[in-house]
Amino acid sequence: MILTTLNALSQQADLTPEFEKAIKFLSRPDLDDMPDGRVDIDGDKVYALIQTKPSIEIKDLIEVEGHKRYIDIHYISKGEEIIGWINSDGIEPAGAYQEIKDVWKTIVPKKNLTMAKLSTGLLMVCYPSDAHAPLLLEDECKLIRKYVMKVAV
Repeated sequence: MILTTLNALSQQADLTPEFEKAIKFLSRPDLDDMPDGRVDIDGDKVYALIQTKPSIEIKDLIEVEGHKRYIDIHYISKGEEIIGWINSDGIEPAGAYQEIKDVWKTIVPKKNLTMAKLSTGLLMVCYPSDAHAPLLLEDECKLIRKYVMKVAV
């Protein structure tokens, strides 16, 4: 897991050609003019999920998700969110792995998660070993504008 800014990411991660495509997309000046939804950048190798969603209240038990085939880059454009993080080693998914969506989910006690607060301009890179719970917030429900870049491993 990496928590950083868009500009600093190139100094903190080995940027593959796919990572570079994701960073280039996030650097677009018209980013906030784009509608919510999926944007293909390099087919299924690199794509963006543009989201405007309300935050979720942090509770004692939190649903986390993980991926096998993709690295997630969560970039906050407007607002703030907390992403709960835990290493996925030893975590048992609550249901079957959804191959088409490349996601597995389970419930984890809040006390087992490391909480990372992201505000406008920050991003979090989640590798397949990083189970995560996005869209969390401690206080009132707020709208978040974010981009989840999916980069194939």
